Amino acid sequence: MKLFAVACAVLPCALASCIVVAAAAVAGATYGVIKYTENGAEADFDAELEATFAATVQAMRALDYPVAEDLKPGTTEGRIKVNDADVHVGRQPGGFTRVTVTIGTFDTEDHERRARLILEEVKKRLPSRS
Repeated sequence: MKLFAVACAVLPCALASCIVVAAAAVAGATYGVIKYTENGAEADFDAELEATFAATVQAMRALDYPVAEDLKPGTTEGRIKVNDADVHVGRQPGGFTRVTVTIGTFDTEDHERRARLILEEVKKRLPSRS
């Protein structure tokens, strides 16, 4: 009987959190929205993987990251690791590409700022699809 009472108390909270998670997923699917993580940021771009990866490499070089010349993405994703920056560029269902930038290990305003700068530079380098 105690288990039933606990389940009745916990179930409404669990359902409410599912609704919040679903709403966040819908909001996050919007193109151009930057989501901030603990020590970085991510954004979705309405562009193919190859174009987004090339734009990311160019953006990092513009911000003085020494990115290797021979970097190419795989079939579904690519990764760029330079100094304390770790950037993942991945193709997503629906024809868009997600760029996730992680800077360092800890959550600091500077890490968030630097991640945001990389994403802004990527966006500048990608043409809008009509």
